[in-house]
Amino acid sequence: MHLIGTYDNDILTGGSGFDVLEGGDGDDTLNAGQGNDKVTGGAGNDIYIFNLGDGQLEITDANGYDKLQFGEGITKEDVSLYQDKLHIYLEVLKTGDKVRFDRSDDSREIAIDRVDFSDGPQLSQQDLMGANVVDTVDYWQVLS
Repeated sequence: MHLIGTYDNDILTGGSGFDVLEGGDGDDTLNAGQGNDKVTGGAGNDIYIFNLGDGQLEITDANGYDKLQFGEGITKEDVSLYQDKLHIYLEVLKTGDKVRFDRSDDSREIAIDRVDFSDGPQLSQQDLMGANVVDTVDYWQVLS
């Protein structure tokens, strides 16, 4: 499914399987659902929703103040954070679900400004940029 938002504040919800969600210019909420998905919020302050069992999510966005919101049952302790040269990864350890988002080559800009967990704690952009660096991530399934 390929959904494209408008210049308004949109709520886009995907289904199971491969989805592509593009938010447009407003402050959008994007929930791609289960499967291996790609999302971009576009301009505006966007929220990306990720729940247990959602699979793999690729976020490409560097506009506005954007937030990744983990759903019920995903706490800070449940997630492993690491990075390679071009991406930052958050893996839900109990399910293997993964979120990947872009970072710039010079490491000064990333696609997410804040991560919120279901039990309240947050990770700032500074926390995300300080993740352990790995040379390669062999098991990331390329989304196409």
